Amino acid sequence: MLDELIHEPRIACFSMEIALRNEIPTYSGGLDVLAGDTLRSAADLELPMVAVTLVSRRGY
Repeated sequence: MLDELIHEPRIACFSMEIALRNEIPTYSGGLDVLAGDTLRSAADLELPMVAVTLVSRRGY
């Protein structure tokens, strides 16, 4: 089983801003919305993906 985990492809998304929800002020628009849409699509397709972004207490 460990051998399967080591060889399973994984996807990482690094973005300064990602629009996940309107209530979470981590984006200003444009490509940030595209990054959020990409993550939601990956989740719908059950792809092994992780995202890393910055979060500010005061918004973008």
